[in-house]
Amino acid sequence: MTRLLCTLIVGGALLLAPFIATCAGGSADPSSVLIVVNDNTPPEAGTGGVNAGQYVADRYAAARGIPAGNIAHIRTTMACCDSNPKAWDSWNITWQEFVNEVREPLKAFLKASGLARKIRYIVPVYGVPSHIERHPYGATGLSVDAFLAIMSSRYADVIPMDNPAHSPDPQVMPRFPRNAYGGPYYIVSRLDGPSAEISAGLVDKARAAESGISRKSGVGYFDWRHLSLSSGGYYVADQTMIGGYELCVSTGLECILNDQTATGGMIASAPGALWAWGWYGFSTNDVYSFAPGAVGAQLTSYTAESIRYQKPGAWVPLWLERGITATWGATGEPYVNGYTVGDALLNRLWNGYTFGEAAYLATPKLNWKMVFVGDPLYSPRFID
Repeated sequence: MTRLLCTLIVGGALLLAPFIATCAGGSADPSSVLIVVNDNTPPEAGTGGVNAGQYVADRYAAARGIPAGNIAHIRTTMACCDSNPKAWDSWNITWQEFVNEVREPLKAFLKASGLARKIRYIVPVYGVPSHIERHPYGATGLSVDAFLAIMSSRYADVIPMDNPAHSPDPQVMPRFPRNAYGGPYYIVSRLDGPSAEISAGLVDKARAAESGISRKSGVGYFDWRHLSLSSGGYYVADQTMIGGYELCVSTGLECILNDQTATGGMIASAPGALWAWGWYGFSTNDVYSFAPGAVGAQLTSYTAESIRYQKPGAWVPLWLERGITATWGATGEPYVNGYTVGDALLNRLWNGYTFGEAAYLATPKLNWKMVFVGDPLYSPRFID
């Protein structure tokens, strides 16, 4: 695929940070990745008696050639259930537990190892908590990962923060900032899901797509509500669905648009999905099957209310079970102007960015409620 020319954004929040030299990072340096393992994660079926998080970390490090010294170990307090990763008290932690048991140990590791400014990607794996119950300022349902991106800045505790990398126009291909708010800027995406095997398998799916996929390897599904301008912020979000469809068509991919005003509801059948972006259902619509390399999400307030087991309306664990390669969602109510938008993410992925870069360029807020699940180094390669 021909990569679009880089466009340097020089206005707004992007002035906060210097830029790296390349437009997109499909060939990211494995030594720029930090893997995070929770040593309190027990073994489970398929991990050969090994800590299930360590099992995922080892699979990922081997697949990507990540140095052993780039694996950080934390140990979180589990209030119940023998540290079962699916137990609520395992993945949902207090603010103080996040600070004392996740953020500060990671900062100390990065300082002691000399990696603080060498690391670009942070990959928490299965067993690392994903949700923060409540912030000291009162907000609930926060994303652990969203607070790691600028954890070394003076704004590490502020909610929410404007994302200095955010570029809402999906046709702009900006360079990605290395630093933000006076500290290193980390791209955080986890290898997680309903089981250790599903979590570890995400890198295998990514690498398979990087070996080459056809534009006809699957279908892009875009679910459009066709809202009117009077819908305000919802209209703006709705335009990203039809916008994503139009970009999909222009890129030469197989694409289907579901206009809910014409069909009377959400997509009813979606076999072989390779790309997906849509909304809005109060329950999950289990009609998708995914081709290798598939990326997509649904815009709802509870997409990632859980990641490791099914809850009503939680699309992330459902789609991970159905075979998606990378996805994203909200750990709590982010409001529509805080949600990562799919047209911007997908179009940059199609143009050579890694999944991690594309995700953060499409995300308006840090220190808030978005979580990304999938290999952040994933960058599909089209062979036709």
